[in-house]
Amino acid sequence: MKIGLLGINSINEEKSFKIIQQTLKDNLTAIFSPHFEDMHIFAKKYNINVYSSAGNLFMDVDAIYFANSLKPNIEFAIQALKSSCHLFIENISELSIDEIKQLYKLAFEAGVRITLKETILYTPEIKLITKEVTESKIIEMDYLFNQVLRKQDYFYEVFEAVRAISVCSQSGIKKINITPVKIEQNILSFLLIFLELDNGSVAKIKFNHLSQECDKKMEIYELNDFLEVNFNKHFAYKHSFIKGHTERKELKLIQTDPFQEEIKNFISPTKNSKDYNISESPEIIEDIKFTQLIIQKI
Repeated sequence: MKIGLLGINSINEEKSFKIIQQTLKDNLTAIFSPHFEDMHIFAKKYNINVYSSAGNLFMDVDAIYFANSLKPNIEFAIQALKSSCHLFIENISELSIDEIKQLYKLAFEAGVRITLKETILYTPEIKLITKEVTESKIIEMDYLFNQVLRKQDYFYEVFEAVRAISVCSQSGIKKINITPVKIEQNILSFLLIFLELDNGSVAKIKFNHLSQECDKKMEIYELNDFLEVNFNKHFAYKHSFIKGHTERKELKLIQTDPFQEEIKNFISPTKNSKDYNISESPEIIEDIKFTQLIIQKI
């Protein structure tokens, strides 16, 4: 699997580049940037090719990794899809839903795969509790911050929460309700997002910016069980109501690197894309639409 990289355009982004390179390993073979001369530092240090033409890069690789926001590079993404390249995209926050639908349509026509970064789905916590959940009734996600977020930063946080809820509930979203609490005009201290799901269950996403620490937690309530997960402190418990009392069981987590697992999943199916279900309108588009709607209402 030969993968090309777009979106890294400065030697000042070496830290981000190094994380990507260490994850993709030998699969990363080339990089394109309009700053062709500057990128030679990466070529020499990390033994990859530098291309001055994106079109030539697309002809020589199997997939393209788009780092940072896709918005400045969306025309390159379209060109890559038309060249039958699979895409891994870090950030779609600035794209319109029509632009996103266009990308999936082109991918469907070319028989290739688009993968959006959603690392939370590859955490050992999510992998474990999705095996435990049978029929969720209430799902709560708590995000604790000791600082405020910019509005543009909310997209990824909301999107990952929506995706985690969709996967754990095995249901789409039917209705949303949002309650923001503002310190100033554009600064939130608290944000509550209430979701009604198609299967009759409900979910709450809470962003608290007045915490003394940063944390990320998830709780899932079923008829007789209650699942408790902490993504930062890496633990998971199952509370079961049995014969009039509650039993608490710690669920054993296998420690893995979620981003590494996510990239493995991207690389593996793309090797045999005919065996992968490629759709013009995948279910993830609905989660993107609701995420954009939430951001608009903040």
